[in-house]
Amino acid sequence: MNLYQTVKLAASLSFAAPPAVVGVEFLLGGRPGLGVVFLAIAALMLLFPEYVERKLGERLRAKLAGIPLVGRRFRE
Repeated sequence: MNLYQTVKLAASLSFAAPPAVVGVEFLLGGRPGLGVVFLAIAALMLLFPEYVERKLGERLRAKLAGIPLVGRRFRE
């Protein structure tokens, strides 16, 4: 894991932690429906940015690889 990925994970965790805590509180407090919803929101906050970055990153690299002056940097 490089520095960029570590910082990105730390930022994602800092935003996803409050809904996760609320979800656990609701689960322990006897409201499992809301608890599961908040835990799902926290999971999506962690997983969705990674998914988007991978999918859009592949498409962007493919498009930039076709540009002659810029493409050399983005070819693997």
